[in-house]
Amino acid sequence: MTRAEKILQECGGDLNNINRKLQKLGHYFVFYTHTYEQINEVGKNILNIPGGTKFDEAEFYGLVLDMIRDFADNKGIEFKNNKLFKAFINTLKDLERNGNVE
Repeated sequence: MTRAEKILQECGGDLNNINRKLQKLGHYFVFYTHTYEQINEVGKNILNIPGGTKFDEAEFYGLVLDMIRDFADNKGIEFKNNKLFKAFINTLKDLERNGNVE
């Protein structure tokens, strides 16, 4: 059993309950887990996003940008002339152009 399967087995019911409650309130729930050692392995990470037609690629990209903006606001990070943010934008551009980012 992969780590992701273990996490879902342990938390799946709770995640579904949160998702149902938020849907009633007109919100959606996104769950992402990543281990502290930050090693990317197949079956190790989980990204749980809402189903349905409303949550499309544009909504996903908007979510990513909202998360970055909220994180930056909470940490007092300025985007202007920020090398890390510029690298992120360049990575997104490469992904859009090539469909793959190394």
